[in-house]
Amino acid sequence: MEKREFLKMVATGAVAGSAGALVTSERQQPPHQHSSVETIYDRVMRFGVIKCGYLVRPPLFVKDPNTGDFSGVTYELMQALGKSTGLNIEFTEEVGWSTMISGLKSGRYDMMATSVWMNASRAREVSFLEPLFYSGVGVFSRVDDQRFKSVADVNNSNVTIATIDGTTYDHIARLDFPQAKTLSLTQLNSLSEVLVQVETGKADVAIIESYEGTEYLHNNPGKLKDITTGKPIRYFGEAFMVPHKELAFSSMLNTALAELKNSGLLDDLLDKYQIKAGSFFETTNQFQSIQ
Repeated sequence: MEKREFLKMVATGAVAGSAGALVTSERQQPPHQHSSVETIYDRVMRFGVIKCGYLVRPPLFVKDPNTGDFSGVTYELMQALGKSTGLNIEFTEEVGWSTMISGLKSGRYDMMATSVWMNASRAREVSFLEPLFYSGVGVFSRVDDQRFKSVADVNNSNVTIATIDGTTYDHIARLDFPQAKTLSLTQLNSLSEVLVQVETGKADVAIIESYEGTEYLHNNPGKLKDITTGKPIRYFGEAFMVPHKELAFSSMLNTALAELKNSGLLDDLLDKYQIKAGSFFETTNQFQSIQ
């Protein structure tokens, strides 16, 4: 056999051997395996139950201290959502402000049944559904204090602002009014306590949620006033929280909530719980005929 023919045979055998090895290797590879991790949507559909954490936050979510019965705007909204989707709503765990996100991330419940403010800090940890409506932040002073013709007058070194330490209110006070002094209460204090500081003269103004301020004005007439005159210095969307990366679950909930809002249910619930004007806000949602 000539050398040239021998080398040709060796090369042909090598190629054939490589091709055979490739085919064998491909046959030995297991088929692509889909992720075995069950999504919240999959689990909810399998068991027919949405497990909810809840934060007691009147008038949105109320718990009777004597009977343990629930009521409130978002409680009834969640019950209606359960009926429209054919799912049972289970209120699994009462949580606090400092624990609601950790419980959601660890899977103790599927969503929060109390709406909370949408902000960037929380959005790093969890996802939000579409806002139900909006909360405003007001600035409240004593009725007889004539120094504040506008909100801009608060930014003065002679002004003391009552806030709660480490909260959004405290952040706004320092950001918007850097010249003013602050009187910071601990988070063990109720929101209404900052308004008491103003009424008793320990502070000049309080920065607080419009709902809380409006309720205080209603229950203590002639004491305080909102110097924002119906135009809050901030608006925050009120929305339910869900875990990150749960697209199918979030899509189902958003669709159901949009249907309920368009039915007028949310407006009816706000009326039922006697939400006063200036407490919450909404964007204009008017329908018109397509020409």
